[in-house]
Amino acid sequence: MADGFPRKASAATVVQTIASRFAIIGLNVATGILTARLLAPEGRGELAAISLWPVLVAGLTTLGLPTALVYHGRRDPARLGELTTSALALAAIAGLVGTAIAWALIPMWLRQHPPDVIVAARFCLFGTVVNSMTLVGRAAWEARGDFRSSNLAQVAAPAMTIVGLVGLAATGHLTSVTAAIAYVAVSVPVLLWMLAGLRSPHPLTPQAVRAECGPLLHYGTRSYGVDLFGVLAAYLDQALVVGMLAPGAMGIYAVALSLARVISAVHVGIATLILPTVVGYSTHAMTAAIARSARLATVVTTVIGLAIVAAGPLLVRLLYGSAYASVGALLPILVLVMIIGGTTYVLMQGLLAAGRPGIVTLTQFVGLVLSVPFFIVLVPASGPRGAALALLASTIIRLALVMACYPLWLRAPLPRIWINRTDLADLIGRASSLLRTSPAAWLRTGAAE
Repeated sequence: MADGFPRKASAATVVQTIASRFAIIGLNVATGILTARLLAPEGRGELAAISLWPVLVAGLTTLGLPTALVYHGRRDPARLGELTTSALALAAIAGLVGTAIAWALIPMWLRQHPPDVIVAARFCLFGTVVNSMTLVGRAAWEARGDFRSSNLAQVAAPAMTIVGLVGLAATGHLTSVTAAIAYVAVSVPVLLWMLAGLRSPHPLTPQAVRAECGPLLHYGTRSYGVDLFGVLAAYLDQALVVGMLAPGAMGIYAVALSLARVISAVHVGIATLILPTVVGYSTHAMTAAIARSARLATVVTTVIGLAIVAAGPLLVRLLYGSAYASVGALLPILVLVMIIGGTTYVLMQGLLAAGRPGIVTLTQFVGLVLSVPFFIVLVPASGPRGAALALLASTIIRLALVMACYPLWLRAPLPRIWINRTDLADLIGRASSLLRTSPAAWLRTGAAE
């Protein structure tokens, strides 16, 4: 391409991106094991109550800016410097507003937790702006096709987190509060490195930067619901459960969810690559590409999910201890949730690429509104298992709504998400091709192709 940005991600980029997601989840599982072992279920539940908010509030206040940046940056790469600067400024403002609102609400929502947990949760909110700007920075790299830098930034945070947790444990200072600080503080050096790497090669005028706010907000406000309800889909269960369950039960649910989320690396990696790839495709070509990606990712996640369900109870006892034995009963439900939810997430990228973010927003809104009654009824009645069942019901509803959007709004065929022999042969062929590619080439691909 004339702009120097790759239009289509290669198989090596796909492998590199998915591998980074597995590395992130693997590091998160390692930190989860460490904190679960040393803090016990009650302390692990308190940690979840404290550390949830910076990520949640940042996700709720994106204003659709990351998606808007990818969309406009891919369509007109010459404007990417101005677009990135505008998006970072808007993200910082939105994050500050979200921090102020959450500061007032947290004491009411966490009223059943000890006062020191509430105080720690409020002060951890100062990481919201950092998380908001990091989301935009990653989108800027991905708009340039520099998936390697984006992947490294995402791996760096959990890697530094585990170093901090090990240090706290070795010195005898690991508590739910100090662990939460370790989770939040590592975002600062990552953001500073990101900002240094995204400096514009040419001077930017304030007028040019301000001029890009309009296009970003025009697309972003329409796609904002995608981010908003995507974050709610990922964290609504935890936000509701943390206010309904005792810390010990919350610790059990948090551990089960972290194990099940291992398989989400595949779908998230595919979705990250597919959106910039299919922007500009015809409707039918885009639908076919999105559906194929969803099917192949589902094959891989199903295999991994079955292994987790089979080995989960034994692994939980060995890694987390007997106090978490009840996690095994939640794994089959939550693994199914991740498979269905990942398929839904990939399918949403097609609607975004077609310039219909408002439709995705509407479907996400309807799906989440319909899911709230499930949580209200099932969590008090059945505890962590009720939360898992409510999450499954919510995920199925959202998949049905997103699939229906293709024929209703895009006038495209219903995406085929079920697997046939051709798909399996395609997957085997891609795997064989990758096995003939050297690992060094995989690592070089993300920024150079």
